[in-house]
Amino acid sequence: MRGRSGRRRCRGKAGSEKECLPRSTLHRQGKKTLFYTAVIRPRGKVVTMQVKRFDQNTTARFLKKLRRSLPSYRIDMVWDNAPWHRSQAVRDELQASRIREHRLPAYSPQMNACEYFIRWAKETLSYNYCWQSVEALKIALRGFAVSIASKPDEVLSRCRPQMRGFCVA
Repeated sequence: MRGRSGRRRCRGKAGSEKECLPRSTLHRQGKKTLFYTAVIRPRGKVVTMQVKRFDQNTTARFLKKLRRSLPSYRIDMVWDNAPWHRSQAVRDELQASRIREHRLPAYSPQMNACEYFIRWAKETLSYNYCWQSVEALKIALRGFAVSIASKPDEVLSRCRPQMRGFCVA
């Protein structure tokens, strides 16, 4: 059964609906959607960039895009300890873009505002739906990012990290 925007509604036994996430469906084909996300806390803005893979070069490109989005603002990047965040190319781009980095402690996704955006996007785009193609999902993700641009208050309320015990120097 097809839903809106090329999505297929998943059915369980006896016609009951069940959760069907695109990652599990498309992962069998070796495909998934990857994207960088930055939640701009004081403004309620989200900057995203879809990529084919996470590595030092795409991270550096995302940092450039972030700086272009906020040319006159001070940027404090709070992120995890992924290997592609620690390379020399990324450190050079952080310095060139005048972005201060702050590392989250290990195993602390609750402190990352982007995790809340990702959960929100999954709730909106993929709960109870299986996408027919990765391209359809990518188009929907771009549409979702555009649609929340006019809702800064909702972005700020939904993408609020739990920062207890974390001190930014």
